Parts: sequence; structure tokens; C-alpha cells
Amino acid sequence: MKIALALIVGVISVHMFSAEALDTATPATAATISTSMDGSAVINCNVPTALFNGTVPPHGFLVETLSVIVWVNDHGLAGVNSGFELYYPGGASPNLFVTPPGYKPMGPVYVFSDNCAPGNTFYVAARG
Repeated sequence: MKIALALIVGVISVHMFSAEALDTATPATAATISTSMDGSAVINCNVPTALFNGTVPPHGFLVETLSVIVWVNDHGLAGVNSGFELYYPGGASPNLFVTPPGYKPMGPVYVFSDNCAPGNTFYVAARG
């Protein structure tokens, strides 16, 4: 009878250890639910233009063009030497930029291109 009692106590103590380990574990963080923003637009050449209707994307953004070199800026108007140039050498297409994970834009995202004739337009695909 003593053997059976010792075995039961051993099982209970192992069970209690497992329960304590679970109680002290760090809880998992809940996934953040977010919505996607479409900031795609037809842009006039030589005109700095805000994407996303001027709204700041809360969790980063993606910008892509197919045929022109563009300047992208999230902390003021985009222009030549204002922001960063989205261009792949050799005219590779598409020209694509995605913010790194965890990036929070500083302000509205602007694009600009002087790589096309005034009065013409170009398409920018953008997601926030």
C-alpha cells in the first residue's frame, strides 16, 4: 500500500510542477488586427503628390512604379533630392520599395517624378 501511495504523490507533484510552470509563463501577445490602405494613384509629372489621400499609414507602406524614376518622402514634400529615389539601375521594372517591419511613417507619403514630360501622368501602386 505504501508503494501505491508514493506513486500517487509522485504523479501529483509532477502535475503541480507543470501547472506552476504554466502559471509563470509569459502570456503570448495578441496579434494586431489591421486594415490595408490603398494609396494607388495616377500622378501628374513634376507635381509632388500625397498618396493615401494625405493620411499617414499606421504600419508602413509599399510603393511601386513601372516606368518612371520617383522620389518618395514621408517627412515632407517629395522632390529631387528630397526623400529617397526609387530607381533600379538599368531601368529594371518594377521599381518597388517596402518599409521594414515595424516602421511607422513620420507623416503623409509623397511621391514626385521629373523623369517624365510635364503634363503627362504615371501610375503609382501604393499599399499601407
